[in-house]
Amino acid sequence: MRHKKKPLHGNPLSRRYDVQTMTALGFGLVIVILLIAIVGSYHSTSEHNRQLSLLVRSSALKTVLAYTMREAIRERIDTLRAMTTHQDPFERDADKMQFFGFARKYSHARESLIEQMDTQAEHDVIARLDATAKAVGPPNTRALDALFDDALPQYKVEEAVQGSIDGHLTLLRHLDEAVRTIHQTTQNRIKEAGDQIQDALLAES
Repeated sequence: MRHKKKPLHGNPLSRRYDVQTMTALGFGLVIVILLIAIVGSYHSTSEHNRQLSLLVRSSALKTVLAYTMREAIRERIDTLRAMTTHQDPFERDADKMQFFGFARKYSHARESLIEQMDTQAEHDVIARLDATAKAVGPPNTRALDALFDDALPQYKVEEAVQGSIDGHLTLLRHLDEAVRTIHQTTQNRIKEAGDQIQDALLAES
């Protein structure tokens, strides 16, 4: 039976953030965009207002979905760490079920996000994310096998788990990139809409 060990030392990227705080940060830009849309409504046509409103709602939805994926990855990291501390095989088995459950949460959010994406830059980020997720598969398998191999030394178990965690941290970096791309895409489209509004005003003057 393994002795209880302290959780693995975490990479600084893996610090746990409050979900509400992350969402608030992610929506900072969206709020600014919404204000721009409101101010612009005094000087634009109803069609321009509708376009701006759609941009804001689309950006907000995509941000929520990206953060849902991000949270699922963090929960998987936490579950892996917890499994290294459990002596009871039933507790480890329950954690394993949770680990797979968070994968389903990630997958559902990913599918919804892809449905909302409409630029090549956004699809390119998802392609990199998917490639990394595929590469994380073998380390995940090794980690789970090690966690249920009572004959394996603890340091070997921790090495295997850390390999899986490192892959998940790379996924987090790609998700951060996805959020930045979503916001940049929205900024570009807001600028385009603003240019159209300005052209319309000049044509009316």
